[in-house]
Parts: sequence; C-alpha cells; structure tokens
Amino acid sequence: MAEKDIESKKEDFNRTGFSDDSFLLISYLDEVDDRIENLRRRAQDLHQDRESLLTVLAQIKTDCSTNSMPVDESNDLLVTIERLKKRCEAVDVKVHTVRSPEQEHALSKVQSLIEDLERICILEEVDNDGEPVRNRAQCLLNACSSDAPSNGPIDYKFQGLILGCKMEDQKLVRHRLECLVNGRCHEDFVEAHIGQSLAKAEQKPRSELEKPTSCTNGSLS
Repeated sequence: MAEKDIESKKEDFNRTGFSDDSFLLISYLDEVDDRIENLRRRAQDLHQDRESLLTVLAQIKTDCSTNSMPVDESNDLLVTIERLKKRCEAVDVKVHTVRSPEQEHALSKVQSLIEDLERICILEEVDNDGEPVRNRAQCLLNACSSDAPSNGPIDYKFQGLILGCKMEDQKLVRHRLECLVNGRCHEDFVEAHIGQSLAKAEQKPRSELEKPTSCTNGSLS
C-alpha cells in the first residue's frame, strides 16, 4: 500500500475514534485478506491444472478401451495410465466455495446443460465429425466471455445462468466447455460413464459377455 494511501486511511480512522494500535492491526488484517484471496486464486489454478491432467488421462483410457489394438499393448497402456492417475490424484487441492441458494440453482442448471453435451460426446450420438457438439459448446463458451470478442454466436440465456454463478464455478464451467470444444469430455463425466458401463457389464450373463462386440471411438475427433 502506498505511503500516501496509508496516511489518508489513518486520518479516516482517527476521525472515527480508532487508536493508532487499532489502525495498525486492521491494516495487517487487510494485508492478510489480500494474501488469502491470492492463495485461493493460486489454489484454484492448481485445481484446474489437476483436473486438466485427469481429463486427458481419462480420455486416453477411453480410447484404449474402445480402439482395436492387441490386448497386451492395451493392458500396458492402462497400467501406465493408472499409475499416472494415482500420482496426479495424490495432489489434493480443495477450495470450499460458499454459494447462495440462487447460485446453487444457477450452477445446477449450467451443469445439467453441459452434462447433456458430454453424454452426447462420449456416446457418439452425433455425426462422425462431432461438429454439432463442438459448435454448441463453442456457443456456450462464448457466453462465458462477455468481455472478450466472441468466436461465433452467443447463447444469451446461458449467459444469464453463468453470470448467476460464483466466479470459481464460472472458471470450472469454462474449462469443461473448452474440453468439449477440443473434442473430449471432462474427467469426472468420463470416469462416471466408465463406472456405469463396468457395472452393467458385471450384471450381464456370462454367455452375453462372450459375444463379440464392435469397437467404437468415444471421442469427438
């Protein structure tokens, strides 16, 4: 804080009856507040880096499970993926976000819209090139960047929802949409889908599991 600003702030405190000691302590608290905010920002950046790495690993795992490659090669790749995933998950970064009921409601609607696109992405319910999902994701991503030049049309209804979310949530939403624009799904959705597929496979009779199945690619690329 500049010396002139400190003196001006001190004069304001003196007019309100605060002692010099109180002013000094409050100034320290203001400095700590700034450092805490900076710490939260850095923690959120680390959390996003962690999520990005897990998303890439999850997509590679999906490709390994669906591509037609020799079993030995596929197993070796899966072992490496699991090793890297465990190393990444060992870095545990948590920033608790306090939301109002209105922010919870807005975030719930935003997540529902994105999950619909992620479901289409991984289940390949679109054309082979995946352009419809990418275009829709880009439209939603444009709505998250109101201050920057848009890369195409903007979904203003979605923009109203995203503006109702906390800044931390807006950043994570942008990351998920960027994944879709780049032709892949967020790690959380991919892992949930793989878990559901494995659970269904375990429930099938052995005779049905032994039937040959065709391989499909779950990515948009």
